[in-house]
Amino acid sequence: MKKNQSLKHYALIGKITTEFTLLEFHMATFTSRIIGGDPYANAILLSDLSFDGLCAKLTRLFERAYLSEPRRKQLRDILSRADKVRSQRNRVVHSIWLFDDETRKMVQTRITARSKSGNILQIEKTTCRHLAAIHNELVCVLDDFISFVDKLPRAPKTPKAKLRQAVIDVFKETFGRA
Repeated sequence: MKKNQSLKHYALIGKITTEFTLLEFHMATFTSRIIGGDPYANAILLSDLSFDGLCAKLTRLFERAYLSEPRRKQLRDILSRADKVRSQRNRVVHSIWLFDDETRKMVQTRITARSKSGNILQIEKTTCRHLAAIHNELVCVLDDFISFVDKLPRAPKTPKAKLRQAVIDVFKETFGRA
């Protein structure tokens, strides 16, 4: 029972991690597509962004590149769902997973605070069903994002000069003025 229970949990944790990495990859790829130009240079610019930073840059660039308010709202909704699942993913990935011999279940242990007298731990019993629900929502968000991008025109209708200035403005906010 112990080994089987552990394997199920660890397999789901791996699926959550992999799916989230795919979501970040697709978001960065789409952001690079909006920026245009050299995808390798774009990868350098985007690689150091946190997930929040990537969402912010993608949103700002998209709103300047694509003028359709319904599409803007749809992207904001998808990214809002992505942020919620990111929070759940972080709780899963940044926890310590142990098998409780007494209850014969996996427990999720997280350090929720640090103090001079030691760490404060929070112990939760997280079921495979709960992990599967997180994974399923992540799959849905990824599928919705890919579907959203696939339905867009290949090139934004914003004039290139205006879009180029938008890219410069957005990245100046991140990296400061040169």
